[in-house]
Amino acid sequence: MSRFALFVLFTLSVCFADPMLFVEQAQYDFGARASGSMVTHAFLLENRGNETLKIRDIKTSCGCTTPDENVMVIPAGKKKKLRVEMDLKGRSGLQTQFVTLTTNDPENRSYRLKLTGEAVPKIRVEPRTLNLMQSAPDMPHKGVVTLSSTTDETFEVKSVTANRDRVTAHTERAADGKSVQITVVPKAQKGQGHFTDVLLIKTSSPEMAEIKVLVMWQVSTGVSVAPGQVNLVLSDEEVLLDRYLMVRGYPGLKEPLKVTDVEWPGQDVDITFSDTGKFGWRIHLKKFTPKAEMKGSEIVIHTNAEGFERLKLPVRILEK
Repeated sequence: MSRFALFVLFTLSVCFADPMLFVEQAQYDFGARASGSMVTHAFLLENRGNETLKIRDIKTSCGCTTPDENVMVIPAGKKKKLRVEMDLKGRSGLQTQFVTLTTNDPENRSYRLKLTGEAVPKIRVEPRTLNLMQSAPDMPHKGVVTLSSTTDETFEVKSVTANRDRVTAHTERAADGKSVQITVVPKAQKGQGHFTDVLLIKTSSPEMAEIKVLVMWQVSTGVSVAPGQVNLVLSDEEVLLDRYLMVRGYPGLKEPLKVTDVEWPGQDVDITFSDTGKFGWRIHLKKFTPKAEMKGSEIVIHTNAEGFERLKLPVRILEK
């Protein structure tokens, strides 16, 4: 063999003398498992390089562990299993956990393994957060929380209490004892705004002795504008913008809301407005260019609502 050929072989061997991490299945879907069970899986790690692969650090996300080791060494051409455990105790619904490897592979300095699946509790709670949406002070919306057995076992709801005493709860059990419906109704609150409470549900199931459900709702009166201000960004280029505002009227108004006029004093901007019906009035600021003099100005919305005849919307100017 010529000296040149030997030189080429030596050069190639040096250039490709690196470890190379390969994982045929870097994601493991464990399907549906009972809450409280333990998921165990072994990822097969392979070194397809010509030098020893060193995994210097193995980090897991919350609830996931690697009981075997925290550092691994895999010789060239060899394989090694990394066993991972995931505890589903107290978990419900879709789960995703990661295992991050720090290696000496130049192409994979950081490499992630993934576990996914569903933790199925003995009692399924739907929904976990009950959003009663928006209502008038004297016409609160009611909602339903359903508890269902995911096994053949029956259960009982021993009690339902509201942490802040802002809602009432009525429990109705199915004849087969495998499901319970809890009807939730907000109590009257002073004023308007966003309100929350937490239902504490106690059951006869040892695995789910206490269940918490967040209840949230909004009480609105009068008129609202969204967004609450107009943000504009100054640019060196002349950029044409369109902006939309929504104006809504809530129960308590003497007559249906009507936007009678919209003005932006001192600004030459084409503005149109229309009633969308269900979603309120839509205001369209058409194809305008942000200017420095718009800073500190206000858009004035005129309505027929008593006490809300002139709504002023501030304009905020941001610079790049």
